Amino acid sequence: MAAATPSRRLLDAIKRSKANPEVPISKRAPAPTRARDARARARRHPRRYDRDAMSSLKDECNERYKEILRLMEGGDAQLSDLDDGVKAALVVHHQTILRNKQCAQLYIRERMTTLRRLRLEAGAALPDEIRNNMGQEEKEFFDGYDKLYSSYMRDMRVDLRTALRPPKDLYIQVRCNADCGELVTTHSGVVKLDKGTTHFLRAADVEPLVSQGLVEHIRN
Repeated sequence: MAAATPSRRLLDAIKRSKANPEVPISKRAPAPTRARDARARARRHPRRYDRDAMSSLKDECNERYKEILRLMEGGDAQLSDLDDGVKAALVVHHQTILRNKQCAQLYIRERMTTLRRLRLEAGAALPDEIRNNMGQEEKEFFDGYDKLYSSYMRDMRVDLRTALRPPKDLYIQVRCNADCGELVTTHSGVVKLDKGTTHFLRAADVEPLVSQGLVEHIRN
């Protein structure tokens, strides 16, 4: 079987990313759900940035452009003076360049979308298993996006993580999977969250801790 072309490799990566179910990602998942969700979370992590495919795509575009210049005699030839076969070849080379460019843009956009989602779900400190799969440019993008995101929440005095999905219940029962210290709640004052203890708290107050896996939502 022939090896996949660079553009096909990028399109397959996009397809896999879009096909993954939405399973919340946390750095410390609750023990009862860790085994069940481990495979799904792994599928949602961005795979290693395919620098080889992107580099090969760039090289192919450069080769196609050089061939266009050759057929156009360095760009001096008039299109109307060229044979029909040469014109057809020019169209093929040009459309290949445009397709490769579109594949690269879609690949980058899909990964940027994934990184923005991870900032909302996993927070600013991504696990090593995710950061190791990111390219240097992606790390710089994520860090810059994190600064903008944090600055906006600080200036507007709102935690956007609590508004990802409307809560079904205003108050929920939670169990602490780790010692979380003291939590300043909106209506219940200061609550000490010790490992193994259960509490009935406002959903908006504990949503960040639930998303990080530090506390577990006890469902009936």
